[in-house]
Amino acid sequence: MRGRNTRLLAACAAATAGAGIYAAVSLGGSVTLTAVPSANARSAGYAPATALSPQLEQIAVAQGSTNVENPTAAISYYGYDNDTLNVAGQPIMVASTVSGNQEAHKTEPDKNTYLVFRKGLSGADSSFDYGTHFLFQGHETGTPGYITRINLDADAAHRVTVLATQDDTGARRHRRFDLGSVGAEAPVHDRGPERAYLLGDPRLSVAGT
Repeated sequence: MRGRNTRLLAACAAATAGAGIYAAVSLGGSVTLTAVPSANARSAGYAPATALSPQLEQIAVAQGSTNVENPTAAISYYGYDNDTLNVAGQPIMVASTVSGNQEAHKTEPDKNTYLVFRKGLSGADSSFDYGTHFLFQGHETGTPGYITRINLDADAAHRVTVLATQDDTGARRHRRFDLGSVGAEAPVHDRGPERAYLLGDPRLSVAGT
């Protein structure tokens, strides 16, 4: 049995630097997780090592510099805007004097939704088998804001698909994913069933494709 079928997705997280991470646990009958002694304490300017139960394994499935399979002029990488690029057309991830102390804007993927589709889902490449395991995320600080799907069973070239940057009116309102209540600028995702959008609602599209 392939490794992807012997692991259970136990938790999802996305760092502001743009890393898609999941914690997996081997399925060998019943699973009992050992508690960690204590949670990591918040400390300004410090990023402690992750503390996991020994039964869990943390795996990075995408990072900020991961190419999306269906790039546009504004979006070419999973966790960065195309606003500050080097001479090779890649996002500047570390500011320096060479870049005028500027770096590419981070898109902050979150609102992690992990789903398994027994019959799989299609993607930008109609000839590719994307598998059955997917992680959906909203990039709330992107410009434009957008929705991606990490294809957990796919190869590197097909790992990240941009699902939407605009709705059927052409409005790019996908930035405010954390609203507690619907406001005048709230995106359509705050008004309707989220499941419809994850399955490919025709009201959503990627601008420039």
